[in-house]
Amino acid sequence: MKILKYNQLDQSSDLNINKPRLSVLPNGDQILNITDICSKTLPFKKRENYKIISQMVEKNQMDIIIFPSLNKLGYNKLDILKTIKEFDDKGVNVCFKKENINTKNDDKSSNTVIYSILNFLISLFQNEDEIRKERQKDGIEKARLKGNYKKVGGKKPRLSIDQFFNKPKNSFCLEELKKGNSIRKSAINSDISAAQALKVKKFAEASGRL
Repeated sequence: MKILKYNQLDQSSDLNINKPRLSVLPNGDQILNITDICSKTLPFKKRENYKIISQMVEKNQMDIIIFPSLNKLGYNKLDILKTIKEFDDKGVNVCFKKENINTKNDDKSSNTVIYSILNFLISLFQNEDEIRKERQKDGIEKARLKGNYKKVGGKKPRLSIDQFFNKPKNSFCLEELKKGNSIRKSAINSDISAAQALKVKKFAEASGRL
């Protein structure tokens, strides 16, 4: 029997973990371990090792594919069901250990009952994810109203010239420059970088402050 054990990890320190690894059990069963390092939200068919798995299924080189759980196959309900049906139609038994699901019966016929169960479980996963996102949005909104929320990433809004010079360190640097100090000395005295002091000088000259 040829078995494929698949896993998905968000990250790993093992640089070779995404390379297929074959082992043979004492009874002769072959187990191919495949791991993708990617986001669990990435559709299964867009993952690095999907092509290898698909080709093996097409060539009837795989009897069973074992997933740790349903969410390792992705988040999109339609994509998951299509992938499961695709493998099932090729005679592969798709197993999910956590949910104790097998798409084939003992006589290797397709388990028609399983699709209703899969629909329920996948909907449950997606609902949980939507609830989590809603709670996150509510938390951000509450923090924003309290003035505690700072958005991570993205471009910072541009400051006007007046806003730029209203910053204490920039204002102090300007006064140092007006005294005739060098950019380097003005930067040191103002506790800012030389690059920032140069920016202060350029902005001051452009706005007639220096």
